Amino acid sequence: MKKQASFLLGLIPLACGWILNYVMMLPFFNGIMLFIVNAVLLFLWSYLAYRTRHFDRSALSHTLKMNTVGLIFLALVLIQQLSVGHYWPNVIGLSAQFYFLPCLSLGYRIEGLFSPLFQTAHGWVVFALVFVLMFASSYIGSRMKKR
Repeated sequence: MKKQASFLLGLIPLACGWILNYVMMLPFFNGIMLFIVNAVLLFLWSYLAYRTRHFDRSALSHTLKMNTVGLIFLALVLIQQLSVGHYWPNVIGLSAQFYFLPCLSLGYRIEGLFSPLFQTAHGWVVFALVFVLMFASSYIGSRMKKR
């Protein structure tokens, strides 16, 4: 059961995304609050990797297990944006977007720094950037815990 625990942790951003979607629809929620929520959730993802590192021997294997679900959802987003051209209007299409929602604002801010390199903004670049941020933060959290 401990081996699957790292994989099941990967479902936490999905739950956070669905909750954050509801909270963002409230009238008092604004962009500054979203940026703070993004930074806090990214820190908590790193802290979760730190606390659960004892499930695996290496930091990289623990990080890969934690982010397997994210990699699957990134593949779904890339399929939807690059080959289909639009998002699927069903639970799978929404879940693929909501998985990255907790850090999406942070990803758009970082992508904005590099926007002179791109002629137009590409949504798939932001989703890939968010995945890299989540992967890096969980790797840093896993790496901080020494065996």
